[in-house]
Amino acid sequence: MSRMPSHVAFLRAVNLGGHRSAPRAELRGALEAAGFRQVDTFRASGNVVLTARGGERRIGQAIEETLAGRLGFSGVVYLRSARELRRLIDHAAGMRPAPAPGGKLQVAFLRASPSAPEREEVLRRSTDDDLLAFSDREMLWLRRQPAGRSALNLRALEKLIGPWTMRTMDTVTQIVVRYFD
Repeated sequence: MSRMPSHVAFLRAVNLGGHRSAPRAELRGALEAAGFRQVDTFRASGNVVLTARGGERRIGQAIEETLAGRLGFSGVVYLRSARELRRLIDHAAGMRPAPAPGGKLQVAFLRASPSAPEREEVLRRSTDDDLLAFSDREMLWLRRQPAGRSALNLRALEKLIGPWTMRTMDTVTQIVVRYFD
């Protein structure tokens, strides 16, 4: 029986305007050549599922070095284990989008858990239309309308708690169902 993958690497700014594109096959090949196993990309190359051994810091650094050395891409990796993603889904279960068009639950993956004062400052900016919450190393943003209509200043939040990469909770759930269940 083959083992399931162990981690998801959420890559920041892959295939977005102004940033280097990383074709899926090229990305998979580079990571496999670097020793990662069961490498697959989900939807876009910014979501990489793989099997790796070692601590999170070592795995993340190895992925970043591979991206830079083999693909010429300087990117930040937000690594999560299958267990962490399951806990995130459980934690976010109470945050359901209102049935308004364009409403979605977004997840901002952070490198580190924000301090208590940073969390408090972010949560003060929460509104009924832009509800904010935290998991361990994730900020959850329930937007009840399309993102373009939000009054939330995401750049100001990023200055407070550090850089992130964002995905919808639907994408995170689909990754867990497809690769870890």
